[in-house]
Amino acid sequence: MKYLFIIPLFFLTVIKIKSQEINRFFYEVTYMPKKDSLRKESAMMVLDIRKDESEFKDYQSIITDSLANESLKKMQKTGTFENPPATKNPSFSYAITKTYPSMEIQFTEGMMNGLTPIILGYKENIRFDWKIEKEKQKFGEYTAQKATLNFGGRKWIAWFSTDLPFSDGPYKFHGLPGLIIKIEDTEKNYSWILKGNKKAADNSNNSLMSKLTNGNIKIVDKQKFTKTFENYKQNPLMSMRSELTPQILSMKMPGTDMKISEFVDKQGKEMQEAYKMINNPVEKQ
Repeated sequence: MKYLFIIPLFFLTVIKIKSQEINRFFYEVTYMPKKDSLRKESAMMVLDIRKDESEFKDYQSIITDSLANESLKKMQKTGTFENPPATKNPSFSYAITKTYPSMEIQFTEGMMNGLTPIILGYKENIRFDWKIEKEKQKFGEYTAQKATLNFGGRKWIAWFSTDLPFSDGPYKFHGLPGLIIKIEDTEKNYSWILKGNKKAADNSNNSLMSKLTNGNIKIVDKQKFTKTFENYKQNPLMSMRSELTPQILSMKMPGTDMKISEFVDKQGKEMQEAYKMINNPVEKQ
């Protein structure tokens, strides 16, 4: 899901955290954003595997966080405000965490509640009913075995490799005796394929939303989450605008001739249009 997210940079502080190494797996996702179109898009996602959990998210969000943190460091050092470099917006705004060994899934989205950034999420336990088949196929250096699954109103075909001893995979998928190398639904609405992996520094606590919310996540049931997020997408910045005083709204954005009211309205409209660009979710039901 392509999105724009307003980050009030003056709310942020740079926290120095000693990084730990993680296993980072890169998955290219090819998907059809709209049900009534054959147009496809692609994005790079990452599955970060730590000792006690994994996290799956859009790689572009990691790049954006890194650039914003560098801008903040410069701002604190020089005392001069500078906008972070322009970057491509992440295609998907969610993050999915799986806790080991229970494999409890936590699905989260960042949003604004008035002037307060929040991370809203839900938890669920899914026991995937995989059907492992004898067929095998080579993907680069890895030999993978076929498995099938019905989930979210779609039939999925997966290829997993015991060469990579992680019972995990992209999106919410897990539970096979090896890492999922490729998985796609039979109608090819969504297809993830492993493109590479490396050791990486664990900078999860450096994300902008973690800093803005002190890492706090508001967990609700899945039904309430879905309703809340659907309402939010109709007018993403309405609650923020309502809490800004006329005096603040009439002020200019730093380094621009645009009033804050114009900036918020412009960004809100772009976010609204971006959310409308996808109506073909991974889970149809």
